[in-house]
Amino acid sequence: MTAALALSALATTALAGDADASEPAWMQIVPSWAPSWLPQLAGRGHVVLVHFPIALLIVAALCEFWGAMRRQIDASRTGLTCLVLGALAAGVSAATGWINADLEGSRASMAETLSLHRWVGVAAAGAALVTALVVAPLLRPGGRGPLGLYRAGVVIAAMLVGVAGHFGGSLVHGENYFWSVIFPQSESASASDATKPAPWPTGMATKPGTIDFEKIIRPIFETRCVECHGPFKKKGGLRLDLRAGAFAHPSAHSIVPGKPDESDLLHRVTLPPSDPDFMPDGDKPLNPDEITALRTWISEGAHWPDDSAKLAELQSRQRNAELDEGIRSAFEDAVSIDSNDPREQALVRRTKERVAKIAADAIRAKHGVVVDLGADDPRLSVDLSVIAPPIGDADLPLLENLRPTIAWLNLSRTAITDAGLVSLKGLPELERLRLEWTAIGDSGLDFAATCAKLGTLNLVGTKMTDAGLAKLVACKQLRKLFVWKTGVTPEGIAKFKAARPEVEVVEGVQ
Repeated sequence: MTAALALSALATTALAGDADASEPAWMQIVPSWAPSWLPQLAGRGHVVLVHFPIALLIVAALCEFWGAMRRQIDASRTGLTCLVLGALAAGVSAATGWINADLEGSRASMAETLSLHRWVGVAAAGAALVTALVVAPLLRPGGRGPLGLYRAGVVIAAMLVGVAGHFGGSLVHGENYFWSVIFPQSESASASDATKPAPWPTGMATKPGTIDFEKIIRPIFETRCVECHGPFKKKGGLRLDLRAGAFAHPSAHSIVPGKPDESDLLHRVTLPPSDPDFMPDGDKPLNPDEITALRTWISEGAHWPDDSAKLAELQSRQRNAELDEGIRSAFEDAVSIDSNDPREQALVRRTKERVAKIAADAIRAKHGVVVDLGADDPRLSVDLSVIAPPIGDADLPLLENLRPTIAWLNLSRTAITDAGLVSLKGLPELERLRLEWTAIGDSGLDFAATCAKLGTLNLVGTKMTDAGLAKLVACKQLRKLFVWKTGVTPEGIAKFKAARPEVEVVEGVQ
């Protein structure tokens, strides 16, 4: 009941206050003896408290739904307990959320979402409190009392708290955060929007100023901002990869051409990192030169060339790279890009990383092992020997998209043949290779001389003879060679050692 009264008082004072007041109306009921930091601390408690009513009210609704399905004539005790606790938590959460919004603020572009989050949250708390404190006490054993009204109230409260949570997620993570997993409209929409003529905002310079946007401003956006304000994540509804996205919400005042002091973007990047509105969020501040460049660029009219068509093409390439079918073509398209444009360089890097991840996942799906060599070494150790049944030549294309990063490779006890080893030619980082107990013979060892860094080669139990051993003389970096249980002879080993005395040849069990 205390929570209900507090929520009512909060809503009444918030609505009755003077719209032009310098502080929120509810501040009038804060005792004069309270520390100045107390309201802000209470408001920030919203992010901790908000999860409790969501979970509790949904559990309560599920309990009552299950009871209705089983035609139970009494309310669930578990559901009632969750409802009461959830209603109290919802009331406190709504109150602290209102305080937090008033004190911390939000982007102007998200004002509508904030309003929806606020009022749907208040409605959820109200429905839960009324159901728990007014309707529930009227229930009587044996199905007497307004059981149908009670269950309806529980379900409505759970639905409302879920909707409020959705709007809260949009405030933090960007529009359509929840549904974008199922319906990734942002990607397709961004491509179609990018092909449309971008608007020329009021006040924007039609010609470049002293600050070159492509060489100075766009790299700042790409490296410091686009991760949170780009095609896949639009926090606050702001995009900084497209001109149309940066100026799509005139009321947001993110960038006001000719008016740097009225531009929210410049204001946020100049705040101290301790400020909750500081940007880039969770990152180090922009350096003074970057801030000066942004200020000058905005002062001169924020000239932003029409980049919609080119970015649409880049985004299309990136989407193609994320498809399993045609991944090789996407990889080759990215590698073929030779440009100093930071956007295209970033595209190449992301495409390669995505391709490598898909390739590694394909190996792991067969129960192979793909791991990094270390925290400071991006190269990979790949073990295909653990896959059952043993892989053969037809499976070696799995390695193709990992070629630039394979340093250690284990193919022991697999079903590969000399013909399959052709695919291993020219691995640029290969240092260790295990081929023991395979059907590899002399003809398959031609690949070894093409791997410039190959230092350790294990051929135990293979069909190699002196002829194959002679081919390994050309491996300039080879330092350790295992030839136990092969067809090589002491004479062949002696000739190899004479030619390559620095190589340790292991002829038996170590």
